[in-house]
Amino acid sequence: MINEIVLNKRHKLIDVHSTENLNNTDRTKLIEDYDLTNEILDYADDENERARFEYDELSHTFLVVYNVQNENEDSNDLSQRVLPISFAIKDDQLFLFTSDSTHYIKDYILEAKAHFTEEKENLLWEFIFLHSIKYLAIIAIKSVQLMNGEIKFKL
Repeated sequence: MINEIVLNKRHKLIDVHSTENLNNTDRTKLIEDYDLTNEILDYADDENERARFEYDELSHTFLVVYNVQNENEDSNDLSQRVLPISFAIKDDQLFLFTSDSTHYIKDYILEAKAHFTEEKENLLWEFIFLHSIKYLAIIAIKSVQLMNGEIKFKL
């Protein structure tokens, strides 16, 4: 499902939320209406994609892939505790590619929107970095809680 959200007069968030894989209708719309390439969409939609930063010269699109906490999983299996999300930046548009377990990231972006003014030149990048800081804080807290539990178990 693709939703277009106005962030300010100049910037838009294109929320691309897939329950499983990106469907053909959404893929076609992203290619035809937003000029994204199949290569960018393949990376953004890959549930096993490793963290990366790339720039596609043909479409003038930045791609940032990194892992976030799986909102629906509280497991000791690290492979299920974090899942990839993707941001693509093209022109004044921020594309966010998420699944059911990572779609909460959209709420962080919309929450952060209230803290920015129209004058921000690199607004889309600031959204990404703001989320990164928030995510790292969550990971630090979870790590402390895990260590605390291990210490209590050993006592």
